[in-house]
Amino acid sequence: MTTDGFVDQSAVLRAFDGSPGIQIVVRSSDQRVVAANRGARELLRRELLDVRLAELRDPGILRLFFGGDPKRLGETQLSTHRQRLAELESLAEAIEGDPQVPRGFRLTVQAGLGHEREWVRFWELLEQGEEP
Repeated sequence: MTTDGFVDQSAVLRAFDGSPGIQIVVRSSDQRVVAANRGARELLRRELLDVRLAELRDPGILRLFFGGDPKRLGETQLSTHRQRLAELESLAEAIEGDPQVPRGFRLTVQAGLGHEREWVRFWELLEQGEEP
């Protein structure tokens, strides 16, 4: 944390295209962007306007793709996703009905809950030796 109360989340954030020089400073109290250099503003504008399909990144799925044992992966991934689901459920409960919480944040938490519930369902089946 800097002396002015701001957190420099990434002095040199390597943007999606891998180029350095993107700087974004967020307020530590609510994680809102309060300063961004020109490169960061252009990156944020591009990303906010990008309507391509969402990306799915999960190390367990990558391991499955490369021949990992589904049952073994199910055991380890299930624990990870159950923990994350519990964290998101607690967060959702904590922000429920709070008018100070931005709608975008609330919707993101709900999307995360949906994804984590599906991951738990998927990995439970693999752990049990079943096909999803």
